[in-house]
Amino acid sequence: MVTRRSTMKSRKGTRPSTVRAGSGKLEGAHSVKGARVLDMQHMSAAQVGARLDEVESRVMRAARRFVKVGRSSMDEARIAAEAIRLSMNEAVRAVRHAMRKIARQVASAAQSV
Repeated sequence: MVTRRSTMKSRKGTRPSTVRAGSGKLEGAHSVKGARVLDMQHMSAAQVGARLDEVESRVMRAARRFVKVGRSSMDEARIAAEAIRLSMNEAVRAVRHAMRKIARQVASAAQSV
């Protein structure tokens, strides 16, 4: 007795997959392999939500990292500015001291003449 094949096959030997519209009319036919590829390209709402959550968490992580870097950079800049200010104060003090010393020398030279 000859049995019928349970699945249809095309001339190439691939299994066909048909797509029907809501009305039942055939929209298109392609291989099962092609149908699977198209199905894998389509993302479900749950997958989209999961992907959005993942992207959002990555963005938040990057934002926290940049805030830390910004804070440390700000701290470093503040420390550098403080060091510059202190060195400028020391330089001004040194110049004032040198000017007073020169003024004393000039005054003593003027008195001796």
